[in-house]
Amino acid sequence: MVEVASLDEVPLRSVWQDEARDFTPWLAEHPDLLGRELQMDLELERREFAVGSFTADVVLRDANTGERVVVENWLETTDHDHLGKLITYAAALEARWAVLVAKEFRPEHRSALTWLNSISGEGSGFSGIEVHAVRIADSPAAVRLDMVVYPNDFSRRARAEAKTMSEAAGRYTDWWAEFHPEFHAAHPGWSNAKAPSYANWMHFPSGKGGVNTV
Repeated sequence: MVEVASLDEVPLRSVWQDEARDFTPWLAEHPDLLGRELQMDLELERREFAVGSFTADVVLRDANTGERVVVENWLETTDHDHLGKLITYAAALEARWAVLVAKEFRPEHRSALTWLNSISGEGSGFSGIEVHAVRIADSPAAVRLDMVVYPNDFSRRARAEAKTMSEAAGRYTDWWAEFHPEFHAAHPGWSNAKAPSYANWMHFPSGKGGVNTV
C-alpha cells in the first residue's frame, strides 16, 4: 500500500513574525513566486518605496513590458486600511498592476477588487493573493500562493493592446502566441510570461543568474 502524507497548514506568524521586518523582505527577495501567479517575469524595483509620508511594501517591474507592479502585504485577514493603501500607492506610483497579498480575503474586499477591475482599462488591474504556509510532517514550511481575485482579460492584455497598434504589431503578437507553448515545453520553469508580446522582442530568463535571452 502506498503511504501518502498529509499537508498541514502552518500559522503564518510562526514563519514570519512581523510584516515589515520579516515578510516584506522575504517577498521582495522572491519576486518569482508572485510572478508565477501573475504570469510575469518580475524584477524588484524597490522595497519600502516612499509615497508621501507612507511607504509601499514592495514595488516590482515586469521584465517584458517595464510596467510597474505595486504590492501591499498583510499577514492577517484583509482590512480597509491595507486595501486603501494599495489603491493609494498604485495611483501615486502610476502602477499598471496592483497586488494585495493577505492571509485571507473578506468577501467585501474581494468584491471591491473585482469592481475595481471592472472599471480598469486594458493592460491594468488588481489582484488578490492569499498566502499560506504548509508542511508535510516535520519538514520545513513551504509557501503556497493562491490567487483569489483576477484582473479582467489578464492573459489577453498584450493582444488587446496590439489591436490599437500597427499591423506588424499584430503579427508579432500572433507569432509569440505560437512560440510560447513550444518555448515552455522545451524550457520548463525558465519564464512565467504567457501573454504574447506585440513587440519584436521578449525578455526571457536563461535559467542562469545574471544571464537573459531576448
